Amino acid sequence: MRRVPRGRVEVIEGERSSQKPKNRAARSVLVAFICAAVIALIAGLSLLYLYSLQAMIDDESASYLGEIADQVTTSTENTIDGKLNLLESTAATLDAFEDEPAQKLDGALAVYAESLGFDLLACVDLDGTWYLDGVPNRFTGLNVLVSQAVEDGRAFVPEVQNVDGRDYVLFLAPVADVAVEGRTICALVGFMSLENAADTLVPRMFEGQGFADIVTTEGSVVVRSNAAGSLAQGYNLFSTLDEAHFSDGTTMEGLKEHIAAGVAGICRYAVDGTEYVSYYSGMSEHGWVLFCTVPAADLDAKPEAFIRVTLIACLAVAAVIIALGGMVALGQRRSHDRLQRMLYVDRVTGGATRDKFTVDVEAIRSRADGPFALVYANIERFKTVNDLLGTEAADELLRCVHKAFTSSLAEDETVGRLAADHFALFIKAANDEEVRRRVCAWSEEIAGMCRDLPGKCTPILSYGAVIVNDPSTPTETLIGYANLARKSGRARFHNPHLSFYDGALREAMLRDQQLEERMEDALANDEFKAYLQAQYSTDGQLIGFEALARWVLPDGTVMPPSEFIPLFERDGFIVQVDLHIFELVCRMQQERLAAGQRVLPISVNVSRTHLVADDPLASYRQVWSKFDLPYECAVFEFTESIMYDDPDRLEQVLDELRSKGFACSMDDFGSGYSSLGMLNRMDVDTVKIDRSFLGAGPLPSERGARIIEGVVDLAKDLGLCTIAEGVEHKEQVDFLRQCGCDAIQGFYFARPMPSDEALALLDEEDGE
Repeated sequence: MRRVPRGRVEVIEGERSSQKPKNRAARSVLVAFICAAVIALIAGLSLLYLYSLQAMIDDESASYLGEIADQVTTSTENTIDGKLNLLESTAATLDAFEDEPAQKLDGALAVYAESLGFDLLACVDLDGTWYLDGVPNRFTGLNVLVSQAVEDGRAFVPEVQNVDGRDYVLFLAPVADVAVEGRTICALVGFMSLENAADTLVPRMFEGQGFADIVTTEGSVVVRSNAAGSLAQGYNLFSTLDEAHFSDGTTMEGLKEHIAAGVAGICRYAVDGTEYVSYYSGMSEHGWVLFCTVPAADLDAKPEAFIRVTLIACLAVAAVIIALGGMVALGQRRSHDRLQRMLYVDRVTGGATRDKFTVDVEAIRSRADGPFALVYANIERFKTVNDLLGTEAADELLRCVHKAFTSSLAEDETVGRLAADHFALFIKAANDEEVRRRVCAWSEEIAGMCRDLPGKCTPILSYGAVIVNDPSTPTETLIGYANLARKSGRARFHNPHLSFYDGALREAMLRDQQLEERMEDALANDEFKAYLQAQYSTDGQLIGFEALARWVLPDGTVMPPSEFIPLFERDGFIVQVDLHIFELVCRMQQERLAAGQRVLPISVNVSRTHLVADDPLASYRQVWSKFDLPYECAVFEFTESIMYDDPDRLEQVLDELRSKGFACSMDDFGSGYSSLGMLNRMDVDTVKIDRSFLGAGPLPSERGARIIEGVVDLAKDLGLCTIAEGVEHKEQVDFLRQCGCDAIQGFYFARPMPSDEALALLDEEDGE
């Protein structure tokens, strides 16, 4: 072993001791370098991840904005097409007014405008002139639009027009060969203010922060959003965007080229310091462009918050990157779901909104063959529930009704709340009867579910339905048809009430509207007459009459009561007609007494509508006070069905009438399900046996005969008079005489006839 000198050893140890700090420093540098490298790598990977994340979020946001915009485009196109279809259908009915005064046409147009959602409907000449209350109106350019509608032969919507200082969206439909008071009508024009158009045609997005405008390919505004931030505040969108600063490489020239070509796209820009993201796409049916816009801050707020959290976490520890990635993915999903709920989830029921219902229906129709029906449901007098019980109880009622609907839905069926207390259901049904069964089942389910609600209110619903025969009919149009059917048949006294849309419905509604326009003048002109139908004892003695309302037109034509009585009962005009007939009866009785002629009791019908008033007999007392008549001259007749509506109120009315000395009669006895119960409760003098028990033949069935005999015997035991209605055969008269019926009313003895002819029968009997 080689010995090292002592001094040498010291030198070597000194060299080693001097190298230790250098090695530690080197290691420190290496560690620092490695740490820096790791930090740089982590930072680089984090930045790369964040940039990728930002790009992914931007793409996802752009994709989702595009998806929402496409759905809004589809919904808007369907709504516009539905409006145009209804306008064309209305235009096709104008020939019914050719022989009518212009004032009647103006009244009809006002009703149509309200029904179709327009501010104004006008019939326009070829030179662009229309009349409002007899005053001609005209604005420059309308004649060109009318000429275009006539030349093209179809309805269309031009760009925004300024009429008398106010902007309107116009809907034009050509009218062929119609003239009113010498004025040729070339087009039917619907005026819709921009506020109305924005609310009706273009839905809000992103909790009302987003908005959509419809423009032409040249940028001219067709429909402008009501939103405060809408960029289409002038007449051309491009004039606003000329001042925009694009941040995504888009140029104004490129944007105009895309819009002119109908190419869909997305752009990000700033206007007056606010950044926006817009998605534009062509509307194929009309040659327009839907320009959907949302503030970038609203679109990016949640993603940016996630990015900041991710950045901090990535800089702190690399292991959190995976977890944060999962959190970001989850956050994106929640953000997507939240945006979806805002547009598609009803805030009260938790079910589908109108937009979601439309989307669901289109999806069902695309994948299933049907047959289908669309049902429109409305809760009657819902505002009263809201006012009396409060918003919370009203919302609970909506949820209860929605739950009842959804509980019975099958696959490929859906329901949505359209607005307020209006619902729509898309169900599998091939015919009217299948729809009726479903509606009855819903009504029973709703009654059961709502029994324990505050106020114990059982909602009354009216329904309208349309069978989907044409698969190309837009969903919004089907909703309009079903609602039209509902409105045409709405009644206050039946639950459930269901009406169907068919080809004759529009004509029937037009007929009803014409009758409603004429009824006030007809009453003033004494066109409503009191026809009398004689009542005879079974041995052939005349004992009384029943007064029946008939509408005798100026040309002498007698309108059947079935054409106007149901309408008058719906709109309440039956109250005035009943009082008019009552006054005519009182007057003819007064005249006969003054002339020394014999009088017999005359029955007058009392409509159920009278019972709605606080004092149902007030008007009758007022009429009776004009005459000096004994109470035996009039008999008040109530149908059995009235007695089920408000039996307590009817009891009070009967008690007051009988206390005065009037006789009271129960009409159609036996037509209801609780006739005996009503007879036990209602104090009347006469029961009129419903004609259904006699049957269609000369003699009633064995079962019907036993029922009639039982009613007659029961009435005799109670001291009541019996009158059989609808008697047409001698065999029926003989049977009724044999079983002890007191009186007969029917065609066998006399049809309803003018009062002078009917009273002549009495004079003949008296030998006058």
